[in-house]
Amino acid sequence: MPGRSQPASVTPSNPDHGRCGQGHWSPDRPRSGGADRDLAITGASVLFSLWVTFAAGYQAVYLAMLVVLAGVIIYAFMNSRRAGERA
Repeated sequence: MPGRSQPASVTPSNPDHGRCGQGHWSPDRPRSGGADRDLAITGASVLFSLWVTFAAGYQAVYLAMLVVLAGVIIYAFMNSRRAGERA
C-alpha cells in the first residue's frame, strides 16, 4: 500500500534465536527426565488443583460451575447463529 512504511527486517546474530523457541523446545530433541518427571509434575498439579478447589469451598465451586455453564450456553447460541449466517 502506498504511504505505509514497511516493518524493519530484523536478523538475529544467532540463527537459533528469533524462531519462537523452536530450536530449544523441539519435540525431536531428547529431553532429560523423561516420563517420570512428566508424571511427577502432572500429579503435583492435580493435587494442587484439588487442594485449591476444596479450600475455596462449595459456594465458589458452584458459582464457577454456573458461570462456565452459562458460557457454554452463550457459545452454543452464538455458534448456531454463525452457522445459520453461512448457510
